[in-house]
Amino acid sequence: MSDLKKLLDEGISLMEQKRWMEAVLLFKSYSEQDPTSSVGYTNAGLAYAAQHRLDLAIPQWQKAVEVNPRDALAWFNLGQAYHEKHQSFDAEKALREAARLDPGNVRFLRLLAKLLDEQNNLPEAIETYRKILGCEPENHEVHNNMGVLLGRMGLINEALAELEEAVRIKPDYGGAHGNLALAYWQMGDTVKASLALALAKKFGGRVPPEVAKSIEARRN
Repeated sequence: MSDLKKLLDEGISLMEQKRWMEAVLLFKSYSEQDPTSSVGYTNAGLAYAAQHRLDLAIPQWQKAVEVNPRDALAWFNLGQAYHEKHQSFDAEKALREAARLDPGNVRFLRLLAKLLDEQNNLPEAIETYRKILGCEPENHEVHNNMGVLLGRMGLINEALAELEEAVRIKPDYGGAHGNLALAYWQMGDTVKASLALALAKKFGGRVPPEVAKSIEARRN
């Protein structure tokens, strides 16, 4: 076993034991011995992040992508850190690069879609969710999220199709039933809204109180 491989394995073992600073020292030693590799920087960043020290983790990941611009995980870690620090512009840039380098990585796509939603960039958020469904067509949460975004865009029929698919995949998905109740209420379909509201209540879903009251009033 090479000295570098030994350092990496020992560092990872220390992380598994939550001996974060000892792990950091080994990863930094790795980077000193092979400064052209992003591995030591990426893992040192992870060890700092595990201690909630993003101020120390971010420079490690910045160095990682500097020495290896194709390190998708380092770009993702950067994007996630920037997102947590509410640095939206930097987060988007890093997450887009991570998704470009590893287009089938659902974890990367999910956070990018969340960020685009927060920026109210709904068309791109929806397109990113579609990419996730290309990898995981039975992902009920993604169908639900797409339904919510389509509803916010006023595309109620398309929203209903996604929400119905979510509850087909997971019939006890209370959140999707709640969103269905809202969508049917918006369409004026009291019967279906009432049925969806009942299922939302049964499975712990949430419907805005004023909407629930309106559905129940119309039903009565």
